[in-house]
Amino acid sequence: PKIIDPSRRTRIATGAGVHASEVHDLVKQFDAMRQLRVDLAGKGSGERMKMARTLQDSGMFHPNGRLSKT
Repeated sequence: PKIIDPSRRTRIATGAGVHASEVHDLVKQFDAMRQLRVDLAGKGSGERMKMARTLQDSGMFHPNGRLSKT
């Protein structure tokens, strides 16, 4: 779903055995990745490689890496 209200996030967190803030972070990461896919779709292969290198240099591909919402 496009929008997950706070009560649903709490139920998901309870069912998964995690804190609601972790579910919130996951949804934010998902939204950022969705936007990244849209951005990459309109670019040629050279531009995609530059963008991937930038993400790699920023630490996005590390286990605890985060996308910043720009």
